[in-house]
Amino acid sequence: MLMVFGVIVLLAGVALGLPRSFKPEVRCPQGPTAAKTQSKLWFNDGVWWGILFNGFSEEYHIYRYERTEDTWKDTGILVDARNTSRADALWDDGHLYVVSAGTEASLEKHSARFLRYSYDPSTARYSLDKGFPVSITEGGMEAITVAKDTTGKLWATYAQGDELRRVYVTHTSGKGDSNWVKPFVPPLRGTTVSSDDVSGIVAFGSKIGLMWGNQYDESGKSGYYFAIHDDGEPDDTWRLDNPVMGAGMANDHINLKADSEGRIFATLKTRRDRINRDLDAPYSMLWVRDQDGSWTSHVFGTVGDSHTRSLALIDEEQRLLYMFASSPTCSGGKVYYKRTDLDDISFEEGRGTLFMQGPEGTKVGDATSTKQNLDEVAGLLVVASDKYRGYYYNLIDPRNQEKLFPDGARITTDTAPSAAPEPRR
Repeated sequence: MLMVFGVIVLLAGVALGLPRSFKPEVRCPQGPTAAKTQSKLWFNDGVWWGILFNGFSEEYHIYRYERTEDTWKDTGILVDARNTSRADALWDDGHLYVVSAGTEASLEKHSARFLRYSYDPSTARYSLDKGFPVSITEGGMEAITVAKDTTGKLWATYAQGDELRRVYVTHTSGKGDSNWVKPFVPPLRGTTVSSDDVSGIVAFGSKIGLMWGNQYDESGKSGYYFAIHDDGEPDDTWRLDNPVMGAGMANDHINLKADSEGRIFATLKTRRDRINRDLDAPYSMLWVRDQDGSWTSHVFGTVGDSHTRSLALIDEEQRLLYMFASSPTCSGGKVYYKRTDLDDISFEEGRGTLFMQGPEGTKVGDATSTKQNLDEVAGLLVVASDKYRGYYYNLIDPRNQEKLFPDGARITTDTAPSAAPEPRR
């Protein structure tokens, strides 16, 4: 039976509700589970793992979730000692792949690093492989994400710049994963974007999909762009594929997933709150690309629902899709979710089912999880945060839809690392 888990990182903050007639331009604070395109968790060897911030060392470490004890334990394995860095994690084929970077494009010390870890099931420990980390960019960025194609090549994307950004792609070259090509801008229209735009990457079928938002376009065609690269083809053979265009469509909210059938699921956020005062206008969206290349849209929430920073998770065994988002925008308050049939997607109206809330005055946001699709062994686990890095978690049993804790339980992340679990016999 699928078990649904939720982990929430909570911090005190100033409430920013949604006025019914006006929404100012604001730069939202972000917590340690940022950014929207990234995944901080993975499931391996019957255990959930995550990249969490340790307040004792002020570093990002690999943590292990102990189901039987309902606790998170620091393994002591370092990911990034830069305490303002943001990481994206991918578990695949016996390795943990991580890209991690600071956020300042002008600072060399914020450059993105690629790390590869191996896992020893006899000790339940990760170890950083020889020759890593390696720097793969010059300077930092808002977010960088990683994917792996069917040839074994690793890809990463990010948007970087000052007043305007460019969308960049890089990938491994040769064996060993330590050599990366110089980042390049794909030869596509719309790759010059605003200083608020981001890009994300996903592997599906025998292809790599690249999505980015463009709130600035020299031709006046703002929107979300999607491009495809066939595995094994030269770097310059990208093609645009039915970009999501329209006034007020683009924002910097992208989270990508793919199923085993080759469908793409993109959770996006519009800017309809900025162009009119219609509280019923679509705001938080799920766009689905079928195998034939056609896109369909589904409204998760309206301007009035005020969702932000959403993500999707797919349970192919039970044919379910979960979508999570915090509300109210911009930096959240509580995390909500909706569940729908994977083959007949339809979301109920409203904010959804409350998934997690913190103490009074605490604003929860930046929900994150895994790139992997779910099964009854893994269950479902979500982490969220605010800028002060306080952690909480909760469980939902899908047999009765009851939470283990009414409002979540605290995770302690300001202690020294714990010992590894006893080896398996």
